[in-house]
Amino acid sequence: MSPPKIDLIFDLLLEEVSEDEFSEKYGINPDQFSAEVSRLIDLAHHEHDGDTVEAALGLGFRYGFPDRFLDEVHRLIPLRWHQRHEDLVGLLQEWRNPRSIPILATAIEQKPALKYLDYDDYGAYYKKCLWALVAIGTDEARDLVGKYTDSKIPELRDEAIYRLSKFDDDAKWSKEKPPRGPWRKGGDKPT
Repeated sequence: MSPPKIDLIFDLLLEEVSEDEFSEKYGINPDQFSAEVSRLIDLAHHEHDGDTVEAALGLGFRYGFPDRFLDEVHRLIPLRWHQRHEDLVGLLQEWRNPRSIPILATAIEQKPALKYLDYDDYGAYYKKCLWALVAIGTDEARDLVGKYTDSKIPELRDEAIYRLSKFDDDAKWSKEKPPRGPWRKGGDKPT
């Protein structure tokens, strides 16, 4: 696997190069951008490179994620060598797949070990994780939110109590709104 031109990807995302210029320099066509996301994630796993994760997610958010990318998100969340956990939780909220419930528990439990999130003393990360569970909206998701109402972490406990009190209404609202889905253009939601 050849190394990606990460700086070139960031130039594209920052609109410092055009799509055409990027395609020529990077060596892929625009219809291959989504597939490149998976290749970059594989490389990031191999190299333990957080910048490559960031570049891959940037391409995905801009051009769509490949089919079956949910498993890649599940693989990335427990890893601590990158700093894109909030983006990954946001994808799980949009995709609303019940298979994500256990990985959201992992995301919540590992927050104290994610030193780059130390600035988050208001619990925004916990809110994102709990919102993802509400968006999934199943009984299992509700039970997990309920579990955190007894947390010793005040920000998590308070948010869980609040989310649980509104769970049914918010889950219904979430299910009624169409997902904004950053998945492959022209394709279905990732499975």
